[in-house]
This record gives sequence, structure tokens and C-alpha cells, in this order.
Amino acid sequence: FQIVTDDERRAVNADPRGGVYVTTRFGVHHVDVNGQHRLHSEVHYIVDLRARPDGSLVAISNSPHPRAIEIRNGIERTLLTRKGARAISVTLDGQRVWVGFDGGVAVIRPDGSSEMIETNRTLTSGGTPLIDREGSLWIGTFNGLVQIPQPDTVIWNQSQSVVRRLSRHSD
Repeated sequence: FQIVTDDERRAVNADPRGGVYVTTRFGVHHVDVNGQHRLHSEVHYIVDLRARPDGSLVAISNSPHPRAIEIRNGIERTLLTRKGARAISVTLDGQRVWVGFDGGVAVIRPDGSSEMIETNRTLTSGGTPLIDREGSLWIGTFNGLVQIPQPDTVIWNQSQSVVRRLSRHSD
């Protein structure tokens, strides 16, 4: 399909309601099942996005700084910013949003709270977060895959003496 602009295409993502979203340097285009397209949002330099069943989008961009944003009815709202770490990928787990950065993985909960799982001995780099059919979180790193089983996962970070409980039921 041809988009009316000569803009560089960056990614194509499925719309659960039909059609696809095409990201370019200067925005997000929606192409419906009949091939008709429209400019959905003018958010620049989107790296990755996921469409929610309600029609809103969750996207990540590195311009002007790494951030996760929600696009609902053409209105952009910042969910999370992270300076000094490039945003890589985003995935959805129900109402939770997982964002992979160079320096770890962040979860954004439905209530707007967020938590960053920094790189450590187990999570040696940030990477692409994926959710499998059993609900486990997998993170692709430079050294291989890291699995965080869900629900009711406890993460122990010895260097910071921190115990975190990530529970699907408490979100």
C-alpha cells in the first residue's frame, strides 16, 4: 500500500479491530481492511507500538527523550520517561505495559504507577519484553533469554537488598 507521504516507514502493527498501524518518522497512519488510510497521530519517531482493544495505542519513542506514551483519540499522554536509556520495544500484558530499555525493563500498571527492573547479574541488559501464553515475561538480552514467571513472581536483587513482588492479581 502507498502512504500519501514519502515518509520513511518504520513498523507495521496489527489493529485488533481490523487493519494495521504504520509508523513513520512523522506519525502513525491507520490503514483499514479496505485499504483506506488516515493519519492517526503526529507523534514523531515512534520506535514500537501496540494497539489496545479499545482503540488506544501504547507507543515508545526516543525523541526528544526515551518515553512511553498513550495515544487516545489523537491525544498524546506520557506514561513514563527514562533518560539515558534507549527505548527498544513495548508489549501489553492485559492492562499492564512492559517497556524494554537498554538499561532494563519497566512495567507501567493500570493505576499509572511504574517500576523499573534495572540490569543486574540475571538481567544483563535490557531488551525486548514478550509475554507467553502461560503469562510469563521473557526478556531478550545480549546474553540470551531471561524468564520472569508470572503471576506471583518475586524478584530478589542482592546488590540492592530489595525484594519485589510482581503479581498479576495485585495490579
